[in-house]
Amino acid sequence: MRPHTYLTLALALVVNAVLVGIAIGLLYSVPALEVFAAYLLPIGIIVAIAATPALAWRIAPYLQSDRDEDRDHGSGEHMHAHRGAR
Repeated sequence: MRPHTYLTLALALVVNAVLVGIAIGLLYSVPALEVFAAYLLPIGIIVAIAATPALAWRIAPYLQSDRDEDRDHGSGEHMHAHRGAR
């Protein structure tokens, strides 16, 4: 598998936890929604599970290292040129 796929799989766990946490937080922070918690909580979890793969796939490229870019150029002399002086 490609590194992007590995990152997506690892990131999916975190993304899903955040989305479910947001759903639970919204549900219990609005008093009017607490009455419908038995119905809205499962819906929120299903929506979070459905949205997780797409979001994780979009976020994964931002977490890849610049090492792949350096390997494509052949030499490591330019390695820190775009990050400032070290």
